[in-house]
Amino acid sequence: MHESSFFEKWGALVAGRWSKWITVAVWIVLAAVLSIAAPSVNREENNQAASLPASAPSVVASTKLQTAFPSSAGQPALVVWYRAGGLTTADLTDIQVFTRQLRTHPIAGQKSIPPLDSMPAAALRGFESSDHTTFVLPVTFQQNVDPSVLTKSIQNMTTQIQAAAGKDALSQSISSPGLHVRITGPVGIAVDAQGLFKNADVTLLASTTLLVLVLLILLYRSPILAFVPLVGVGFAYGVVSPLLGLLAKSGIIVVDAQGISIMTVLLFGAGTDYCLFIVSRYRELLAVESDKHQAMKKAAGGAAGAVAMSGLTVVLSLFTLLFAKYGSDHRFAVPFSLSILVMALAGITLVPALLAILGRMAFFPFIPRTEEMRRISGAKRGVKSMSRRQATRGSGTPGRFSQAIGRIVSTRPWPVVIASVIVLGILASFTAQIRPTYDLLTSFPKTMQSREGYTLLSDHFSKGTLAPVQVMIQTTGSDQSNGASAAGNQKTDSGASQSAQAVAKTLKSLSFVQSVSQPKRSLAEPGIYLYNVTLNEDPYSLQAMQDIPIMEKSVQKTLGNASVTSGTNAARNQTGSNGSAVSNTSSSNVWIGGETATQYDTQQYTNRDTRTVIPIVIAIIAVLLLLYLRSVVAMVYLILTVVLSYFSALGLGWILLHYGLHTSAISGAIPLYSFVFLVALGEDYNIFMVSRIWQAKEVMTLQNAISEGVSRTSSVITSAGLILAATFAVLASLPLQILVQFGIVTAIGVLLDTFIVRPLLVPSITALLGRAAFWPVKLKQTDPK
Repeated sequence: MHESSFFEKWGALVAGRWSKWITVAVWIVLAAVLSIAAPSVNREENNQAASLPASAPSVVASTKLQTAFPSSAGQPALVVWYRAGGLTTADLTDIQVFTRQLRTHPIAGQKSIPPLDSMPAAALRGFESSDHTTFVLPVTFQQNVDPSVLTKSIQNMTTQIQAAAGKDALSQSISSPGLHVRITGPVGIAVDAQGLFKNADVTLLASTTLLVLVLLILLYRSPILAFVPLVGVGFAYGVVSPLLGLLAKSGIIVVDAQGISIMTVLLFGAGTDYCLFIVSRYRELLAVESDKHQAMKKAAGGAAGAVAMSGLTVVLSLFTLLFAKYGSDHRFAVPFSLSILVMALAGITLVPALLAILGRMAFFPFIPRTEEMRRISGAKRGVKSMSRRQATRGSGTPGRFSQAIGRIVSTRPWPVVIASVIVLGILASFTAQIRPTYDLLTSFPKTMQSREGYTLLSDHFSKGTLAPVQVMIQTTGSDQSNGASAAGNQKTDSGASQSAQAVAKTLKSLSFVQSVSQPKRSLAEPGIYLYNVTLNEDPYSLQAMQDIPIMEKSVQKTLGNASVTSGTNAARNQTGSNGSAVSNTSSSNVWIGGETATQYDTQQYTNRDTRTVIPIVIAIIAVLLLLYLRSVVAMVYLILTVVLSYFSALGLGWILLHYGLHTSAISGAIPLYSFVFLVALGEDYNIFMVSRIWQAKEVMTLQNAISEGVSRTSSVITSAGLILAATFAVLASLPLQILVQFGIVTAIGVLLDTFIVRPLLVPSITALLGRAAFWPVKLKQTDPK
């Protein structure tokens, strides 16, 4: 490759006899200074950052609700009281004791609580579920309360519940007898979501480090070598963490625990890959070069270019998430791309320097030696001859299995291509069965307090009452005059305008609506009315989400008809003496808020991000491959194979999650997340393997070059793929289901790339295309292919 001479000079620059020490010193100083001067990224987490943009309809509706109906605005914590055999009078008394405590001694951020303590205990029976087993006490908190304040307030509520109902009410299993209390609702869910990641970053970092260390020792059988990639990743993390912390503290970016978790895994997985690419090439060259510095110089020339190209591909692919509008998608861009950028720099600077310092001892006890070294060593030990396995172990010579794979894909490409496409195609077909969900609560463990509380509510109350849809309308013209005549009257029916009553009638007529509250007039803004709409289905379901646009269109149509009528009548009443109508304008606005509307917007923005980001990622990778390989044909089939692998990973992931783990739906964000990661990381392996084929074709026939490229890269890419897949699988140990699903799907995709796409499909297609694979670049005429 043309860049080999540049990277050979680069290798001599960063890993020369004296420069290797300077390189290590620079990384030590850089990590130390940043750690002292900037906060770690974990200290700057913001797990309550808004995911939807301010322009999202549900967010606009929430803002409007706060200004037009300030008494209705707020975020509730729902305290659910449950006893399987029916709530007793003593239980109702406990509820009143708890209510009185919060009314007389409000906790931080508390806005309101029903005055149940002033009612006779028997009167509370009217608020129970129909089977008398469940009671819901709403505690409303002010809007936009700091998450840390909410957490402390929920802890205070927990203490007071224990004082009123006993400690076991909160801790014992729902299936056990006795009184059970659970805190759910938006506040309970938000606090639980934040608590899920408490200390998770430390646990994830420790478990990932241990896993990578064990795998490296098992795969390379060298305790010294196992620590080289970890040292490289460790220094990269030591630089990335304070850099991101500084950016977050300055308000340039927002980081959350979910992003930090994925970033940690990405850093270890991809970082180890980059290190192994250099390690593999260095070990090969130590078998033919007696000078370790000369071997590193050539290793950098052969592998550093592929590492730099792979890193650039991943960095730019992840950076495209900046084009996303949904908060969590957008927030991933900078942390992920910056971490890979720093890791790639460490891979072509720090890792070569460390290997140059350790030399052959890095591979102890299987030290790679030149033929002369082995001969001299054997003579000194009085050994007449060495077995072939002893002579080649650790030298970088491909194993028999790798050589067999290389021969098969170069001599029998058609059967390999057909079999690979059939297997991947069958797996990809299962993507049609995938059902998405946008409900955060389903991502929680089933035993988490807020989810148990929600389950109790859904089992004992009408599902629609869990999260009513809030519909607001604004009318002007004749409606406004009606509103003015009843100023100060918020009791609804008597003072409501004709348009408001028409809207209520329309909402009640919708098949998916169970009930509609009477329109409530705003005192703060004339002509605005509020309805609480209870659906007759689960408000968090996909079907309920699809009801939102139907509801909006129906209300708009009703308001439009009412406006035309009102405008006509007003125009008639205001006709001038000359018979001409005086100008009269009539307009209407509709806002729909609540949990169902929020989830509908989440779906719309997630789909929008998917449609936007995926084509950009493909375009960027296409340009980079074209610049690196200078082959249009190769660029096309490399992208197509990785895209096929992506759909296969989604299909196989769904099979495992749905049929194996009994998951009814996966997070709607998984397809986009997994695409960006799998396509970018999948091209890593393709670039490394294809670059070896491109290098080998300069000195041998294309068929031999394919066989050589596959056999030479088989071991390192298999090792790298196993480690990368294992690190992503570590996410499955976290309690949040979206990370479990992402980890499983991504791990599956990496394994498919490692064992099917890279060693079988891509080289077989290259062999089938022959010279055309390099178009428009022409091979040497002496090449028989």
